[in-house]
Amino acid sequence: MASSRLRQLLGGSLLVAIGLAVAQVLAYLLNLIAARLLGPESFGAYAALMSVMLIASTLALGLQATASRHIVAAPPLDRANVGQSLLRFGATTGFALGVFALLVSPLIATALRLGSWLPALIVAVIIGAFTLTGSQLGITQGHEAFGRLGLMYGSVQLCRTAGALFGAVAGHTLTGTLLGLLVGTIAGVAVGQLIVAPLISNPKVALEGMRNDTWHATHALLALFVLTNMDILMARYFLPADESGLYAVGVLIAKVAFFLPQFIIVIAFPAMARQQDRRSIVTAALATAAIGVVVTLFVRFESEFVVSALGGSQYQELKGEAWLFAAEGALFAVAQVLLYGQLARANRAAVYFLWIAVALFATVVVVAAHDSVMAIVSTALIVAGLVVVAGTLRTLTAADSNPPLTMSEIGEFLEQ
Repeated sequence: MASSRLRQLLGGSLLVAIGLAVAQVLAYLLNLIAARLLGPESFGAYAALMSVMLIASTLALGLQATASRHIVAAPPLDRANVGQSLLRFGATTGFALGVFALLVSPLIATALRLGSWLPALIVAVIIGAFTLTGSQLGITQGHEAFGRLGLMYGSVQLCRTAGALFGAVAGHTLTGTLLGLLVGTIAGVAVGQLIVAPLISNPKVALEGMRNDTWHATHALLALFVLTNMDILMARYFLPADESGLYAVGVLIAKVAFFLPQFIIVIAFPAMARQQDRRSIVTAALATAAIGVVVTLFVRFESEFVVSALGGSQYQELKGEAWLFAAEGALFAVAQVLLYGQLARANRAAVYFLWIAVALFATVVVVAAHDSVMAIVSTALIVAGLVVVAGTLRTLTAADSNPPLTMSEIGEFLEQ
């Protein structure tokens, strides 16, 4: 039984990793092709709108984490009914966010100099529809149906990419591309509903504290998103154009190191929420750190290859600093695991330290460390390290309802 459980976990990890990898490749492919089909001016507007959607997607991520935790906390016989309630809550939340996005779409259109309200209006509808996906993913994750979860990650992004590419090819316009993305997003929600349908049933049940839990999770993930993305904004503001271009390629390296071990937190989060102890958090953090070390060492010794693959030969000046970006991404990946560990235990104080880290990074860069790529990335690396240290100390010193497992208990755990 223990070996069967272990094989199930390893198989689930592989399926989720494949699904996430497919989703990332498809998203990258969409940007690559859109840049060529739309041209610089329209693609610039498209990229800006994608950033708006990325910020709004933190609510979907918050819904996913909260839905997963509620599924895990429910008695096994009630989980299908809880899932129905979570879907309804996700639909209501998505509708509310979509309406809000519609109301502010004229401001977005003006701020991004779109020349028309229509692209911002389409994006508002996309944001509302995509938010429901967060509940679908959370239900599947909470049930630890990792095959379905990996399938959902890949298929939802496939629908979105196919729709956007069809719109871009058909019209070669920003509006056409966004209309295609809207159709693809709706198709992705429909596919997600088919995948999650066997895990839900009527009647729905009351959800205690869902709204507050979702707000807290979204707030925490938004703080992490700001912290992990503000260095590129600082570099764009302070550095000359050519150096900010170098930094942008470095950020690609950091994102690879950040997202590569993403499957670990997806697999581990239900166990974190179920066990409510530090052991599951530390195990996931150590596994994530191990992948980060491998990535950082690879970039350190193969920097020329990595920089050429991601940016081209014109970015070879970045070779000396490339491994710093990999280390930054790896540390933030560990920080994400530790944050999810706090979300699993409903600790609502962790977010404040993240905002302190944001303020610290911004202050140091603005006051002193903004005159080179090395200065900014080194500051980001130090702040990431401080966040990991603080998160580790918080994890190790928090009250733990369960003592460390003995070797015999490990076998029992795997048989569960």
